[in-house]
Amino acid sequence: MTGSYEVCFGDGRASVFFYWDDGAGRRLRADLLTEAEALEQARTLAGAERDGDRRTR
Repeated sequence: MTGSYEVCFGDGRASVFFYWDDGAGRRLRADLLTEAEALEQARTLAGAERDGDRRTR
């Protein structure tokens, strides 16, 4: 399976996408994560934004 998670910002900044691919043979690109890794990174960024901590970028 493949997919992505999107973190949107209310202030007009461009969304950040976390792309994932759970097929180990296809995960050759450095920017592809497993689904669990992508979800964790998206949640971390969204939580930091919600809490006002912009140091995570």
